[in-house]
Amino acid sequence: MKSGLVSAAALALGACGGETTLPPQGQILLYIDTDAPLARAPGSAPDQQLPPPLFDRLRIEVRDAAAPEGSPPLARRDFPLHRGYFERGPESVGIVPELGTAPLQARARLYRSTNVRAGEIAVSSTVDVTQDLPPVPAEGLLKVLMELWVDDAGMPRVLPRARPLDATPRESAVGTWRGAIPRPCAEPPGAGELCVPGGAFWMGDPALRDDSEVADADRERLVVVSPFFMDVHEVTVAELRDHAEDILQAGAELPPQWSGSSDGSSEDDYSTYTPGPSTNDEADEQGTLPVNGVSWSAARAYCHAVGKELPSEAMFEFLASGRGLEQEYVWGNDEPQWCDDSVVAARAGFGAYASFDGACRPAGTIGGPLPMGGGKRDRAELEGGEVLDLAGNLSEWTLDFFNTAEEGVWAASGVLTDPVALEPGAAGDRRTLRGGSWRSRYVQLRAAARLGRDPEAVNRAVGFRCARRP
Repeated sequence: MKSGLVSAAALALGACGGETTLPPQGQILLYIDTDAPLARAPGSAPDQQLPPPLFDRLRIEVRDAAAPEGSPPLARRDFPLHRGYFERGPESVGIVPELGTAPLQARARLYRSTNVRAGEIAVSSTVDVTQDLPPVPAEGLLKVLMELWVDDAGMPRVLPRARPLDATPRESAVGTWRGAIPRPCAEPPGAGELCVPGGAFWMGDPALRDDSEVADADRERLVVVSPFFMDVHEVTVAELRDHAEDILQAGAELPPQWSGSSDGSSEDDYSTYTPGPSTNDEADEQGTLPVNGVSWSAARAYCHAVGKELPSEAMFEFLASGRGLEQEYVWGNDEPQWCDDSVVAARAGFGAYASFDGACRPAGTIGGPLPMGGGKRDRAELEGGEVLDLAGNLSEWTLDFFNTAEEGVWAASGVLTDPVALEPGAAGDRRTLRGGSWRSRYVQLRAAARLGRDPEAVNRAVGFRCARRP
């Protein structure tokens, strides 16, 4: 990269850990190291064993250490990041002050280019370190090291003055942060479930900051998720029947029954639950449908009855966003095409649901949910199979209360590990829904989209699945 002269100092990024060629006057060679996973070097072979990159940009600023707070930096440069720069050790940045410059201070930030707005870097998804530099010698080269650790993400640090190095650092920590290393389940999956290996991801989606249809889903936070098992499909009517007594004994109510009609004039025409085959459904086709209209307490009672729990928001989004790949949708980043067969959505617009989007409701039907796997791209691939209907068909209850980004567990700084909102916030007892449904618009199908709903209200767009820790 070429150096650039900005105000009173020149900054130049070296290549692959090599020392930058600098003028003969006194100068500082600032080494930057991090334990963050980074993208592979351009032209290098893909390596499936590497965790997904967490950051893609580095910003270096040099300031007058005695200048008032908020003063503009003497120099600032932004650099792209990849593993190639660190192959022979920490990367170096040359700092060449003007003669007679006051004591200097360096600020280094690892950040995500997708999370910059109006030139401002989001604090919650940035590793931000400020450090005073030793006095610059009149002649010669002074080497110092700044370390940017992923565990400090979201927590700006001001460190003591950097100490000069006796030698050039030769080993880089890039890619060693343990939180991002995939961790398998400690046991094989049971029937009807798959292992979701643990790892790290950025929870939240900055692209949703201005969309009123999803609630408080735009703030990115670095989250570590332990391995878990997830049901491969939403709980069906037949499966719920097998534990109807467990639900009743837990004090919860069974979902409303299907009316037996396909007219669409009543909300119960869209209910899927039946206690068994009926004269209107002798083949028991209802039994194959995902059960809807289930309260949060009934869903949790079912999961407990089968030795499991409702998944957390973090579990659901980790899987739906590609386990660190930061996908916008479970299938990737390409926008869905309206009314193809990729997802079960926008299937309302008729009868009792005339006010909801019916753009994709097949002619001659009332719409509603489909049997599991009704879409072709609404699933996540894992070792051993696919987890179906993570976008569309039915929105799914999670374990969490609906907390805003400034409440409860989400208000904490730094990296979060297996977060669950177990205390109600300003929204009261509302619980969080994920995944979007048959009557949703496509924005609600995004991996980070979240909604808060009354946990005991009957909603025929809502179902659930279960999860468990090994």
